[in-house]
Amino acid sequence: MQAEGGAPAVETVDEGRIGPELDLGIRRLLADCFAPGFMQTRHPLRAVSAFSVVSRQGDEVLGNVSVFLRTIRCGPTGVDVAGIGNVAVARARRGSGLCEALMQAALAEAQRRGRQFGLLFCVPRLERFYASMGWRRRAGRVFMTVADGQTAPIPDKDIAMVLEMGAAAFPDGEIHLQGPHW
Repeated sequence: MQAEGGAPAVETVDEGRIGPELDLGIRRLLADCFAPGFMQTRHPLRAVSAFSVVSRQGDEVLGNVSVFLRTIRCGPTGVDVAGIGNVAVARARRGSGLCEALMQAALAEAQRRGRQFGLLFCVPRLERFYASMGWRRRAGRVFMTVADGQTAPIPDKDIAMVLEMGAAAFPDGEIHLQGPHW
């Protein structure tokens, strides 16, 4: 599948429709970009995405963005967010604009599904990249639910970044993910 200009097209796939071949392709990409452990599962932190936006050429997955639809807490306020994770682009496609196309498609679908805010976590070396797409660092502590149901802070290496996709401002207060980290 090709988009205009010969760039690979992107497609949105609900989690329940990701078959074994696409699952394997995404896991291969994630393992190549991040860690071999992704060959076992796309969900190493136990959070399961609602949908993914992928780009592929034949059987090869060139890029992926997973979206986790969740109601989190900011202080006492419940906030419906599109949690962005598993953002990966094949090494040969980096710098081509594919990541931006995947993110735009993922956020458009999240808005279609009623989300006004995006929330992602990145390492310091990627903060400027996401900031170039309008994301901003979110100060304050972020907590998650761990395997035993207890609350724990997310890892120190993770920077929380938010994107306001509507007129509303992202609420103040400590963030609790109301589930596992994505």
